[in-house]
Amino acid sequence: MAAPLLLAAGILLAARLRVAEPGPAPADAAADLKAVVEKALRAAEADKLRGVTAWTETVTTKTTFGSTTVYTTHVQLPDRVRQEGTHDTGGMKESTLSVYNGGKGWWKGKDGKVNEMLADRIPKSPANADFRRVLAVVDPDAEVSLLLGRMVGDRAADVVRVARPGRAAEVFLFDRATGRLLRWQQTRPMPDGKEFTSVEECSDYREVDGVPVAHIRRRGTGRFQDESRVELKFVGQHDPKLFEKPE
Repeated sequence: MAAPLLLAAGILLAARLRVAEPGPAPADAAADLKAVVEKALRAAEADKLRGVTAWTETVTTKTTFGSTTVYTTHVQLPDRVRQEGTHDTGGMKESTLSVYNGGKGWWKGKDGKVNEMLADRIPKSPANADFRRVLAVVDPDAEVSLLLGRMVGDRAADVVRVARPGRAAEVFLFDRATGRLLRWQQTRPMPDGKEFTSVEECSDYREVDGVPVAHIRRRGTGRFQDESRVELKFVGQHDPKLFEKPE
């Protein structure tokens, strides 16, 4: 019996398929897209993943220009985040703190002063997580397309484009053999009229409470930063005080 999310995927894909050009014939594309998405949802343990609404993780980030940052992030969906960071650039260390709580946000820099974020600096979706991205393919508002396959390193990948209202389109490259996400990318317009493409490559999958999660990510376009997930814990509910204005 198909899992609930897989049934939902079939319904949504039948209703919202847009065949990208160039590509296979529409009838074949619909069947192929359905198979790719169902495999990706199974690989991500999507039904378990959908039940994850709060977590704490520690990540180490190293950039190509020599800085290292350790972040500890507490998330409570849909819109509460607390992130503490320790940055080390050439021996110069600095600590930062950011808190998002609904439409409010605060940050604290090295001077220890708490600053209120301007409304236009608060992310619309501050609680996004890389391991939940696959759920975009079953967003009822999404337009999902199958693009031509390509290689990611030595792995053949199926390529899916997801367009949602009010967001830049996302491109998912799923391992053709396993269904796991190999690469995610998104191109966004910038205020100066240029475009910026975010790229994230995922590897070293390990299970966390039955959910496979990439523990190594390479992010960027040129000046890459490598992220290693040190620890990830799913929790039922965080203490609301975590997301109050810092002192």
